[in-house]
Amino acid sequence: LIDMVGDAELDLPMEWNSIQQAPQLVWELWDEAENLGLSAFKSRRGQPVEDDHVVLYKEAGIPAVNIIDFDYPNRYQNYWHTLEDSPEKCSAESLWQVGTLLLNHVYKKVRDK
Repeated sequence: LIDMVGDAELDLPMEWNSIQQAPQLVWELWDEAENLGLSAFKSRRGQPVEDDHVVLYKEAGIPAVNIIDFDYPNRYQNYWHTLEDSPEKCSAESLWQVGTLLLNHVYKKVRDK
């Protein structure tokens, strides 16, 4: 699950519920991000977020990770669900980092089958 990942000040800690539900997948993704030099991914624990990944795990047993920048743009100001949440606040670099990780991860999974 990816959510709020276009922020120009992208900061992606390991979301707490993801760590609880799918720790191996979380570490796999964040280690891969580090190996790829993707600086937005931070190897620290973030706050818990109740989102679709929690339901996927609880109801269907599907391990899922929420890649989310909950402090959009930062912890002192928040654009989430406001009129300030506008396209000029987005960053191609941020989207590239997340897309690069996901493409590499899926490619490795398919290749290693």
